[in-house]
Amino acid sequence: MPLANAMIRGTFVYRDGELVPKHLAAPLVQRGARSRLAAPMLNLDTVDAFRSMADGRMYDSKAAYRAELKRQGVREIGNDIEGHLKEVAATAPQKPKAKADLIKAYQKVRQGYKPPPGPPLDPEMG
Repeated sequence: MPLANAMIRGTFVYRDGELVPKHLAAPLVQRGARSRLAAPMLNLDTVDAFRSMADGRMYDSKAAYRAELKRQGVREIGNDIEGHLKEVAATAPQKPKAKADLIKAYQKVRQGYKPPPGPPLDPEMG
């Protein structure tokens, strides 16, 4: 049977106007190597044992360490100290501008103002 009359099965794609078997066709988009490394980078949970600054215990699992930090309400900041300090400063309550109030209170006291006595601080003393 001549090759022209034979039924050819498979998947074909167009490349440069011709049908080419898909397994032989070059990709439409040439991609470079994804990495210089021979193998993928693995981000493992295990680490060399280290002492936690939060509770003083030794940990060899990042997940266990982070779970304990979360339980204690402590936040891990890593090496981004500047970013952490900016975030703390942005969320910190602002001190009231009390200078004008202090000046006014000082002037009232200089003029003889005496506040009325309030309740004793310790109820057992009074």
